[in-house]
Amino acid sequence: MTETKFVATACPTRRSFTLVELLVVIAIMGILMFIGLPAFEKLAKGSGVELGSRNLTSKIGQARGYAITKREFVAVLMPTAATTPKLPNDYIFKSYKLCVVSSIYTAGTPNNFTFKSWIPSENWSFLQTGNAINDISSTAHAVGSDSDWATALLDVVNDVSLKEFNNPPTATTYNAVDNVRAIVFKPTGKMVVSGNRHVAVSESTYNGTGATLTNTNKKNWIDVIIDQFTGRVTYGSE
Repeated sequence: MTETKFVATACPTRRSFTLVELLVVIAIMGILMFIGLPAFEKLAKGSGVELGSRNLTSKIGQARGYAITKREFVAVLMPTAATTPKLPNDYIFKSYKLCVVSSIYTAGTPNNFTFKSWIPSENWSFLQTGNAINDISSTAHAVGSDSDWATALLDVVNDVSLKEFNNPPTATTYNAVDNVRAIVFKPTGKMVVSGNRHVAVSESTYNGTGATLTNTNKKNWIDVIIDQFTGRVTYGSE
């Protein structure tokens, strides 16, 4: 029988990185992040407009479905700085929530509804940072100066219960908040107002010192178009 002999070979020695090499790599990574971060933030804001409009569309569909199922008047609240008293700045132009409102309302410009109750398990939803719900209109939005981005109030809900914001709980600041901008659906699924509704979602900021927004990118916006009768949503832009 032939005897097989195995000859051990030495493993190659692995050289560790030196401290200087590690510092150089970290410095290069820091420089790349510094260069790329602004572009990443811009991309995130841009995609946030699309994501925000899709999420808002979903909430509008939920409102219409709840109105039909429960035979109630249901509102999608979208607070603006015109809300009295003003909500925390993080909620102005950036949030939305569903509630049930009274079927008896004061017709006019805008139509005035009265808050009845929150929909069970309903929480506030928010757009991503740097984006906002600019306007609700009966016509398509046009790109232009900041003055073209109105804060029209076509339907508003009064006496909205917001005790959750009171600190301390015994405070009365937000016990009865009025003039909250909304889109309202009838129990039939139709919107209360006549004609389609256009909701503009865009890159905008609100500094909390006034009732208007600053549109930071006039070319990045989506017009959410809601059909008056069917609630079907389509999208328009520049």
